[in-house]
Amino acid sequence: MSSLRDLLKAGLISSGDDLVWKKQNSSLTFTAKVLESGKIETSDGVAHASPSMAARHVNMGISTNGWRVWQVAKSKQSLSDLRSFLNSKSATPTESIFQIENIGQKE
Repeated sequence: MSSLRDLLKAGLISSGDDLVWKKQNSSLTFTAKVLESGKIETSDGVAHASPSMAARHVNMGISTNGWRVWQVAKSKQSLSDLRSFLNSKSATPTESIFQIENIGQKE
């Protein structure tokens, strides 16, 4: 399994990227930011070691799979999709942006 830091190293996300979680069946939207350290900073300024810890924090302590719920705002890709891509492809700097942008889309 890859970590957020691995996604940073592979160039699939960048430090400073905004993350968004639009909670299903709710009008709630949570935001966070990817830090250079590989942590996620929620909108209240608290840094979390994992996507799930950040999701749990904003979700009133309810356990949530943060890899699935957080999306990179600019690409609309979930962290889970990016991690799956990295694990299956061993993404390198030569991967085209087209391939990365179309992760999870039907062909």
